[in-house]
Amino acid sequence: MYKLLCTLLLLLGCTACTANEPKQEPIIFQGIVEEVDETARTLLVQSETHGTVRVAIPAKDEVKKYSLKQEVSVWIVGGLQESNPAQGKASRIEVLEGLMLPEESPSTKL
Repeated sequence: MYKLLCTLLLLLGCTACTANEPKQEPIIFQGIVEEVDETARTLLVQSETHGTVRVAIPAKDEVKKYSLKQEVSVWIVGGLQESNPAQGKASRIEVLEGLMLPEESPSTKL
């Protein structure tokens, strides 16, 4: 009986610990695609808020839908690894339609 009571208390204590852990919110940022690595299924994204980030493309996404100079929104799950560049796994990447940057703006030509 004593062993059963101790086991139940131990189980209740373990479930209480995991229930109180805060759920980690995804990191969401926008940036410009600087590199597409089809073999590694990653994008190198330059953002104002997080600097340069190497992003693992979600398994459900086609790599070919991404190209250089696209503006994208990225949802990172599990946090960013502090490396150079930072690295993270994307749960979602959304291409912001119609916002591809021109290679050279006509207003900058003299």
